[in-house]
Amino acid sequence: MNAPVRRSYGVVAAAAILGTAAWGALLLSLDGAAPLLVHVGAWVAWPILAALAALGFWRWHDRIARPRKDRMTGLPSSGALVERLDIAIAQAKRSQRLVAVLLVDLDRLHAVNESLGRRTGDAVIQLAAARLSHTVRETDAVIRLDGDTFALIAPDTETAESVGGLARRVLESLRQPYGTAGGEVHTTASIGIALFPSDATESEFLVERARRALRTAKAVGRDNYRYHATADDAAAHRRAKLEMDLRAALARDELLMHYQPQVNLVTGEVTGVEALMRWPKPPDGWVSPEEFIRVAEQCSLILPLGSFALRTAAAQARAWTDAGLTGVRVAVNLSVAQFRNQDLVAEVREALADAGMTGDCLEVELTESVLMEDTARITETLERLRDMGVKVAIDDFGTGYSSLSYLQQLPADRLKIDRSLINGVCNGGADAAVVRAVIELARSLEMEVVAEGVETAQVAEFLRRLGCTEAQGYFYARPVPAADLPKALDDARTAQAAVPPPRTSRGPQPVATPAQPHRLAAGDD
Repeated sequence: MNAPVRRSYGVVAAAAILGTAAWGALLLSLDGAAPLLVHVGAWVAWPILAALAALGFWRWHDRIARPRKDRMTGLPSSGALVERLDIAIAQAKRSQRLVAVLLVDLDRLHAVNESLGRRTGDAVIQLAAARLSHTVRETDAVIRLDGDTFALIAPDTETAESVGGLARRVLESLRQPYGTAGGEVHTTASIGIALFPSDATESEFLVERARRALRTAKAVGRDNYRYHATADDAAAHRRAKLEMDLRAALARDELLMHYQPQVNLVTGEVTGVEALMRWPKPPDGWVSPEEFIRVAEQCSLILPLGSFALRTAAAQARAWTDAGLTGVRVAVNLSVAQFRNQDLVAEVREALADAGMTGDCLEVELTESVLMEDTARITETLERLRDMGVKVAIDDFGTGYSSLSYLQQLPADRLKIDRSLINGVCNGGADAAVVRAVIELARSLEMEVVAEGVETAQVAEFLRRLGCTEAQGYFYARPVPAADLPKALDDARTAQAAVPPPRTSRGPQPVATPAQPHRLAAGDD
């Protein structure tokens, strides 16, 4: 209800009360000389005015002082939506903050009503209302609109991203099973979001924008949320959709690990494999790892993804060992979040124990960005991992901002040169100079060097002459599923055998490498 209507009810009530009081004073002032008709009219009119005063006050109190409640859930009903939203917008104009409207609709509740009965459906609505009330902040409002739709008003909001966090919490809460007298019910929800002032500045239009976003959320598959679509937030919508799909894929165990061989450039033997996460997403095909890993890092999914990678790698090493493929060292990428937010050593130890493997089957890779964290804590963690037999590699070296002092402190075994430096290494110039410097640096620190992204025999031969220890890339084998690894190992060995042998005349000689701690073998190969 808008401000003029609210004021009109107040004016009517006040006028009726004042008029009644004035009329009562008039009755008391009448004397016996007044005509009988005046006496009768006055006494008849007084109760009418009193009734009007009571009616006006009741209407004002019902609409303003006592917002209507929804009988089923106890929440404010739809009549309170615009009233509450008007107040939130007025406050936001003074504080320069955002106001978010989230329309939450339970997915396919009609199917619950048809299969389990209306009472069960009503019980789900009541439980959903209670969950919503516990999920939002104290300053937020939860309103039942109609049927299975609720509205959330989030005033005093700082950023659109924080609204996305609220939407994710709501979806997770409503995704949990509902225990009812009719049995356990599973359902999900869809959410449409509109923001003041970017989407609209008036309450009615803001609600309409949220309804449009809700329709979009349902159209793209439900169990997700959508912001009101504008040309400027297309990327935000894609990110939100990708996040929802990634959560679902993780829950349904749809993510895969593929494995790419690493080859010793001197001996030609395969020394290990790198575990690389892949996400098949029909009908769109494969989602780029760079894209979904970036989304995972932004929405705190990187921790469960990291745990999945560790456990899968350890279990796969066990499976290969049982199948006769011995000595498989699997390299797993770790994120900054894993070092920052959990006991990484305990998780690695548990993953190895569950697989029945020792630490020498595993290698952990960390990027240079990890080096910018608490160096003392990172160093302690890596030393504990090495004490378990786990090797440590610094990945994508040459693309970050790490310094020699960091490298000297870290207990690392290997440096991996980023593929962006490898592509142009045979052309001389800056790339070749950087790669040569990295190899010399690793040699001085007694580290092995692995080149990523090797795609030709010419590059492999040039790297070997520079003294690079190992290499991986499409020249040897693409990342493959675990079942296809034996063939990928044979392909890698064959590719390395085609590289021209080391020169015996004057010039750079192959660098002797440390004794191989691991060697892949399939049966008697």
